[in-house]
Amino acid sequence: MARILTYHKIGSHFEFGVSTIRPGVFKKQIRALADLGLRSIPATEAVSKPAVDVVSLTFDDGYACAYEVAAPVMLEVGFRGTIFPVVGAIGGINRWDVRLSFRSIRHLGWAELLELSEAGFEIGSHGMTHCDLTRLDRDRLRWELRKSKAMLED
Repeated sequence: MARILTYHKIGSHFEFGVSTIRPGVFKKQIRALADLGLRSIPATEAVSKPAVDVVSLTFDDGYACAYEVAAPVMLEVGFRGTIFPVVGAIGGINRWDVRLSFRSIRHLGWAELLELSEAGFEIGSHGMTHCDLTRLDRDRLRWELRKSKAMLED
């Protein structure tokens, strides 16, 4: 299986927790991966590709920093990634971390997702509402998955 690196937020602001990486550190990581001769592949390929010369870069929750910070750095070295937006939060402000970070964190908008897709980034789904999918009954789980998939495909 390929290496899969998952990111959440890339920013210079202070955050409680471990889900934010500073832009300079992100850039160093991407350059190091490129210097190692690795190629980037989408997450859908990474789960089935045993190649050792590939890496999949994924971005959970669909924060705007994937477009504003990550994409330019990655495109510079020919990398692409996979974005997993919370579909119900597209174009909005983060609602689940705000109590911890004391700031509003913007999610990608539809136009930014389209631009990333056109640039070769894969767009997956992180559900509709950022809920714990393992705790849902079958009907609610189907709704989360089907609705988010349908909206992304439109």
